[in-house]
Amino acid sequence: GGWGYLLGDDGSGYGVSRSAVRHALSLSDRGDPPDALAQKFASECGVIEPAQLLDHFYAHSERRYWATMARLVFDLAATGDEAAQVITRQTAIDLAALIDGVCLRLGPGLPVVLGGGLLVNQPGLVADIIEYTRTTGVSDIAVLQREPVFGALALAGVDVEGLEKA
Repeated sequence: GGWGYLLGDDGSGYGVSRSAVRHALSLSDRGDPPDALAQKFASECGVIEPAQLLDHFYAHSERRYWATMARLVFDLAATGDEAAQVITRQTAIDLAALIDGVCLRLGPGLPVVLGGGLLVNQPGLVADIIEYTRTTGVSDIAVLQREPVFGALALAGVDVEGLEKA
């Protein structure tokens, strides 16, 4: 959405992990026992109780750290974990809404290119996004298989085949 991770980033790996931590903290606040998602995040973060995720989140606020943790949510969702499925479904809805917003602004019929680690590594998420955007007229969706900067260079007409990481 272009608002940055503090106000937006709902469809990012960071946003997925933030949602999982919020879920775990909500369970704790209500006095409910931790579910599989809360336990998995607590364990992965090296804390004993999911309630400790609050301090851990602020002590380790690096976006990349939390973005890598998103895989836990998708792994649990694939096993049928309801809380993880709610988060992954909302992630797809959020990203589909961003696509719809861009298409409303720029006009229908434009090709859409999805990029970023979460989308490259979570084909189920891409399938859900395609499904959610199907009713809005978006029909041409592709996923970058390289870092998004390569797509920007290709759109700018730069020959990206010969470029390598520095």
